[in-house]
Amino acid sequence: MDAVELWRVMRRRWWVPALLLVVTGIASAAMQFSVRPVYVASVRLVVSVTPEERTGPYYGYNDLYSWQSSEYLTDDLGEILRSAAFAGDVERHLGGRLDYSVVQSGRPQKTHRILTFTVRVPDEASGQAIGNAIVQAIREDARKYLAELASTRAQVSVLDPPFVRRETSETRWVLELGARLVLALVVGVGLALLLHLWDARLYTSSEVESVLGLSVLAAIPPERP
Repeated sequence: MDAVELWRVMRRRWWVPALLLVVTGIASAAMQFSVRPVYVASVRLVVSVTPEERTGPYYGYNDLYSWQSSEYLTDDLGEILRSAAFAGDVERHLGGRLDYSVVQSGRPQKTHRILTFTVRVPDEASGQAIGNAIVQAIREDARKYLAELASTRAQVSVLDPPFVRRETSETRWVLELGARLVLALVVGVGLALLLHLWDARLYTSSEVESVLGLSVLAAIPPERP
């Protein structure tokens, strides 16, 4: 099948891919509007370690060691925040029942000594309450998990208060919609070609000459190119 014949087939059965595109677009929009909104609560922390005082007239690596210690503590703290023990502390400060999966599914994102902890929450009000409980648990209970944090040289500070926002997925939905439409177009073209193969009717003079072996002298009405 050359390009001209393919064009004729698609022009004759254009409704097949068009119908799939419309159905895919409507179904995707319905799925998007039926999904419940998801909220996330974020808390940003910084871990710092005070350098030891220099003793003697020689060069020391105290500043470097304090920076490295801070980064190591930040790594450990990110995992502690997702633990069942920390979830229990958050539940105690919350004053109510807390689903452990909320804390366990938290996503710690580390940038050097700064840690952003994000949890998915069912609604904005509960997200603010859970975020405040997380901050309170960090301030009051973080030192019991790491001996370094219990010392006077290390501390965890809250940079930003809990921030609750609706998780937007418009960009992802647009990308998924584009992928679905492309797939629907490919499937539609394939179905159109399959219907053409199953159709025993002859539509063009070239098909008549090819199948019957006869020359076509004229066509009424004139055959479109």
